[in-house]
Amino acid sequence: MNKIQSFFTALFVLTIALACVVSGTQDDSPSFDPGLLNTVVAETVSAAVMQTEQVRSLTPTQVVGTSGSVLTIQGNSSTLYLDLRAGYEVTIPFGWLAVRVNEPEYLNAFSLAQTANKYIQKSLLSIQDQDPNRFRLFSFDVQEKHVQKEFVTNINFIWDEQGTISLGTDEELKARAVQAVDALPGLEILSTTIINAASGLPIGLIETKLAAKNSSGADIVVLQKQAIFKAHTGTMSITLSTLEGLKDTIFPEFDTMLGTINLITQ
Repeated sequence: MNKIQSFFTALFVLTIALACVVSGTQDDSPSFDPGLLNTVVAETVSAAVMQTEQVRSLTPTQVVGTSGSVLTIQGNSSTLYLDLRAGYEVTIPFGWLAVRVNEPEYLNAFSLAQTANKYIQKSLLSIQDQDPNRFRLFSFDVQEKHVQKEFVTNINFIWDEQGTISLGTDEELKARAVQAVDALPGLEILSTTIINAASGLPIGLIETKLAAKNSSGADIVVLQKQAIFKAHTGTMSITLSTLEGLKDTIFPEFDTMLGTINLITQ
């Protein structure tokens, strides 16, 4: 498997893990142990208190990450994410929980009222071993009515530090889409296009559809919208994953978020 195939496979496998989706039978699905979860929550809350002390010199709405990024809660309750290493910023809309792996806001997330849903807790647990140097940020739609069929709508931000992409035309974008189909049989490419953020930054979009099963063995249809752009350093891939029935609600929010992407001076 070449580098491009590995890149796309990692994205879709991660989505499956976040949503507790299985490609085989129900027996293949991960089990949910409430006792284990209670233990993890207790430990993570304790760790969060310790880590919060380490960043107490910052304002309560801003947390600098250990891997070179900053999260700032803004006055309208949106979240400004600044990636100092990749060299860009983006605004996460209200209603989405933005967390970086094992940073204070991640540890605190387990004790929030809006994350009490067991599938949101399970999604949070599923990312704890990811490499924060590559998996830069995760954002979960924590609105209760949007958690359907055991699926938690999510956005993941993956940085390929050595990656390059040309978005002068959509040819390379289409080639990547073809590689994605080869890497994950059953994946259907719905569209490929290039848009511009408000800053003028070109962003390649790939929309896909995948029939799968949730952890209870029920059929679901997962839609993904992947945005790819050239950052100051390397290439960023920001991927939304949601259920087909939520497309009309979730896709516009994602598009609005993409419009806020802006490269920053390093």
